Amino acid sequence: HDLSDLYLQKIAKCKTIEEMAALTGKMQYDYTQQVYKEKIKRKGNLYVEKCKDYIAKNLRKSFQVHEIAEELHANRTYLSRVFSEQEGISIQEYVTKERCEHAANMLKYTDYSIAVIAEYFCFSTQSHFGKQFKKVYGMTPKEYRKANRYIGSFFKGEF
Repeated sequence: HDLSDLYLQKIAKCKTIEEMAALTGKMQYDYTQQVYKEKIKRKGNLYVEKCKDYIAKNLRKSFQVHEIAEELHANRTYLSRVFSEQEGISIQEYVTKERCEHAANMLKYTDYSIAVIAEYFCFSTQSHFGKQFKKVYGMTPKEYRKANRYIGSFFKGEF
């Protein structure tokens, strides 16, 4: 709307048909550029959403960013840039955050060992899992489980 208001003001100031014709050409170009930019932005958003879907479906598998890009028929560098711009973190950081969030639920609601949970979500070692989990939650998996244990609280009659 701002662009159309601007051009209405400019048209009102035109004194000749030639000035109006020149302004019309510029106006068409500007509108075309705006539509193109929006289309690129939406296409980027679609890639990001498809990337998140891929990650959600493959949290328990080991994969690389280039594999996501191949699956989406996108350039790896472009996908990484668009994802970071939209989400504020890299794809790998997002994957780690998602895996830690799902691991947190398992720590809270199951008796699986920390080592099993680490392996389940494709962390290379229990130590690596612990470091990544602490970055996300500010505490180790063991501390998290102790502080948030649902099953233990439920059976003790605590609500």
